[in-house]
Amino acid sequence: MRSNGPSAKGAAVVTMQPARGRKVVTVLFADLVGSTRLVAGEDPEVFFERVLRPVIDLLTTAARHYGGTVGQMTGDGLMVLFGAPVAQEDHALAACCAALAMRSALAAAMPELRLRIGINSGEVVVHAYEPSGTIEAAGETMHLAARLQQHAEPGAIWVSAATLAIAGHRVTARPVGAVELRGFPGAIETFALERADPSLTRLDLPPERMLSPFVDRRRELATLEEAFAQAASGAGRAVALVGEAGTGKSRILREFLSRIGGAARIIQGRCTRWREDAAFHPLRPMLRRTLGRGEDAFPLERQDVGAEDEEAIDALLDPARPGKAWAALDPAIRGRRMIAAAAETLLGAAASGTTVLVLDDLHWTDPETERVIGSVLERIGSAPVLLLLGWRPDRAPSWADGGTVTVVPVQPLAAEDARTLAAELLGPGAGEAASRAAERGAGNPLFIEAEVEALRDPAPPRVPATTRGLIAARIDRLGEDEKAVLEALAVLGDPADETMIAAVLDTAETAIGPAAVTLARGGLARLAAIPGFARWECGHALYQDVAYIGMTLARRRLLHGRAAAALMDAGTGQPETLARHARLGELWSLAVRQAREAGRRAAARNANRTAVAFFSDALDALERLPQDEETLALAVDLRFDMRQPLHRLGRIAELRARLDEAGAPAERLGDPARLGQLHIHTALHAWLAGAYQDALAACARALALAEETGDAALRLRAIFQRGLAHIGLLRMDEAADEMAEVAAGAEHPSVLGRYGLDRALAATALSYRVRALADAERFAEAEETLATALATVAGDVRPFNWIFVRIAEGFLHWRRGDAQTARGPLREAVSLCDEAEAELMRPVALGFLGAAEAECGAVEEGAEMLERAVALAAGMGFMFQQDVRVGLLARVRALSSAAPA
Repeated sequence: MRSNGPSAKGAAVVTMQPARGRKVVTVLFADLVGSTRLVAGEDPEVFFERVLRPVIDLLTTAARHYGGTVGQMTGDGLMVLFGAPVAQEDHALAACCAALAMRSALAAAMPELRLRIGINSGEVVVHAYEPSGTIEAAGETMHLAARLQQHAEPGAIWVSAATLAIAGHRVTARPVGAVELRGFPGAIETFALERADPSLTRLDLPPERMLSPFVDRRRELATLEEAFAQAASGAGRAVALVGEAGTGKSRILREFLSRIGGAARIIQGRCTRWREDAAFHPLRPMLRRTLGRGEDAFPLERQDVGAEDEEAIDALLDPARPGKAWAALDPAIRGRRMIAAAAETLLGAAASGTTVLVLDDLHWTDPETERVIGSVLERIGSAPVLLLLGWRPDRAPSWADGGTVTVVPVQPLAAEDARTLAAELLGPGAGEAASRAAERGAGNPLFIEAEVEALRDPAPPRVPATTRGLIAARIDRLGEDEKAVLEALAVLGDPADETMIAAVLDTAETAIGPAAVTLARGGLARLAAIPGFARWECGHALYQDVAYIGMTLARRRLLHGRAAAALMDAGTGQPETLARHARLGELWSLAVRQAREAGRRAAARNANRTAVAFFSDALDALERLPQDEETLALAVDLRFDMRQPLHRLGRIAELRARLDEAGAPAERLGDPARLGQLHIHTALHAWLAGAYQDALAACARALALAEETGDAALRLRAIFQRGLAHIGLLRMDEAADEMAEVAAGAEHPSVLGRYGLDRALAATALSYRVRALADAERFAEAEETLATALATVAGDVRPFNWIFVRIAEGFLHWRRGDAQTARGPLREAVSLCDEAEAELMRPVALGFLGAAEAECGAVEEGAEMLERAVALAAGMGFMFQQDVRVGLLARVRALSSAAPA
């Protein structure tokens, strides 16, 4: 299904281009130390055959055993990638294990030589060429690993902090210190690797070091307890906990075993990754314990087994121990006897009481161990044995569906339980952070832990490395069709039908359904809950994120471009969606148009931050287009579009910067409408900054232009800005008259919609007139004007349009000496500032509310509000009536000082 460019729909694309992807990997560089003296005077071919080839064979064997891919030979060494081209969930641990294995193998084979190894983890871009199998990787991660290798001491394995963080408690390393490495700006914290143990899990940590508390799982525990009761009565049972990595299978087993305590003999084993080719590897410790042959053996007499079984068990536990007679047997016969003896021995442990056999992580088992467990299952019914198993759903054993095992699916935590877990991990006061970590963690305890850790990171990754590794490994096990559909869903973001998905992938629609169904079975995709429509979406935001960031920029660009084209063709794309796809698909002309429309729509609903973001995207896209008169005009208009949301957000410095950017181009264009906008915006910014005379000068220029061009709308808006400046200059009578004129004309058909003139501005003008009249102590006229303002906004559901009216209402009551009544509308105004993202008006509402609260006796609360108001305004550079707020604060502080102790 994957293609590297446009093709006929449904046509198979055969390409020799490399498969590309962005992956978090661990890279290992190893170099041979001491080979120079061996090659001196030696024929190069002889040296290669006698020394170099055997060494490289040793190193590559160790690397491949742990899942590494040898990327290139580097003179006397090599580079190995872990986690590419196929993602590997334990790539950091694998690299550490491989490095130790390389060092040990070389020491045993050629002690006169030593290795110098460097290991680092991080994101790279991978190119895997088929069918040659050649792999290339690029990124800073590679360079740091190479530098670590170059600086390491002979015989040392130097690893980065990033690698240790991912590998966790399963590796032990000694700090080397901060090392200066060529090409890196600061010293790099470096560690010398000492040991690695892949058999360890988080459950091997002592309880006090376990990160995750145990939450819920009542259903699973009840099933285990019921099965244990039946086994104790002599009716053996087998129960399997089946779930994806991190869902808590092993944690549930640990909790259950701690609850049954000494009521049974417990014999535990665990399948270990990278041991799948070692026959019986998880059973050996279980058998030793059962037979009394180990440090952790039961303090019981050695279990009595027959001679044939004894010989088979000896061969299983120590292949070098049996004699010639055993070695002479047919291998198939030896295998059958070892399987039968192992099953018999495990079941025989129940002779002295109820026994619980535990074998976890069966998805990493070997075929022989799987056959032993199958044999145990055939005979378990008559023994007091509870067999507890665990595996992942996509790697079930061959006998899993035979009916002898009770399969208990371990599902993600319910939303409330996930929040509880996150809150316990974060500690007191977690609040919204706990909800965010729970939602992002998809109910998976391991993912939730990773999200909690990411919250403590000052620069958190989009997806924590542990989570990304586990999910990426699942994605890389998908077929090409399934992976392509998941990528398309990740790019689209919104639920999409199969026609849309096919258009994004440029393939036949008939291929989409089967692939989507396969994804749904694994939880990676789901049908969206849209009644009457079949729409597919990613199963969770985490799956979407990992699939998306795993694609190269070129792949994302291609799919986003197709998505934009498909949505345009279908006529179903909203500007917000089209803007995103056009921008990420680098369709710049479309991106400008759609982002501007999305910004306008956001501004209309008071989503001011969203509006600014879309307008910024439009400006960024515009800069990618050829510059001409049309783009110059559009650049000016976009900066003017940003004025309202930036103003409401109180981002005054940014407003000034955008105004400065628009000034010269607007003058050069010479268009009266744009020059009018420039004068109005200049007046507005000067007023915000408290530069009232500058504001009046800009208004004068706007009025002169309006007179010259006969532009009634520009004239009316200039009068509004002049009225604001007059309030700042305490010329309240003039301001009141000007605001009355604006309110009377703002909705006239000849001006409506131009320069922001509409009903909302009429209500704003009336509100400022109320304040001017109240300051002038013309209270009767102020009351009459307030009634008109309230009637103007009646029925308006937009919160921003009510802020000015409520402030005016509270201000009027306060100026008349009725602070008690003033508090209600002023409190509502503060609340409306939150709802409307109107940060600019918050210090205005808070300042007057603080004064009213203080006059009602809540002096400390009033002082606190005024302090916030003064600080907020100063932080924004909002100087209009800042002297009033400062004066009120001083007066309230004086009241506080005068109050009796």
